[in-house]
Amino acid sequence: MSTKFKKALLALLILPASIHWLGITALGFMVFAHGTFYDISSFFVTVVMLIGLLALGVACFSVIRYPKISKFTIYSIGLGCASLTIALYMGLYTERQFLVSACSLYLGSALFMVDYARST
Repeated sequence: MSTKFKKALLALLILPASIHWLGITALGFMVFAHGTFYDISSFFVTVVMLIGLLALGVACFSVIRYPKISKFTIYSIGLGCASLTIALYMGLYTERQFLVSACSLYLGSALFMVDYARST
C-alpha cells in the first residue's frame, strides 16, 4: 500500500473515533476527578482517563506525521489500548457507537504497530 493510502486509512480510522472518545473521557474526568483523592477507585479511573487522553493526542498527532513513527508513539498507543480495554470492561461495550469507535481505534493502533514493526 502507498503511504498516502495508509495515511488516509489511519485518518479515517483514528480521527473520528478519537473525537468521540475525547468527549467520553472529558465527561468521565469531570465525574471522577472530584473524588480522586477520596477514593482509590476514583483515583485509578482518573489515571486511566489521563492515560487515554495522552494516547488519543499522540495518535492524532501521529496520523498527521504518519511516516515518522517513534517508540514513544508505539508505547503510548499501547497504553491507550490498555485504557480503552479497561473502559470497555467497565461497561461501555453495551452501546453500539462505543464498540464501533473502539474497534476503529484498535484497528488504527494495530496498523501503527505493524507498520513500526515492519520498518525496524
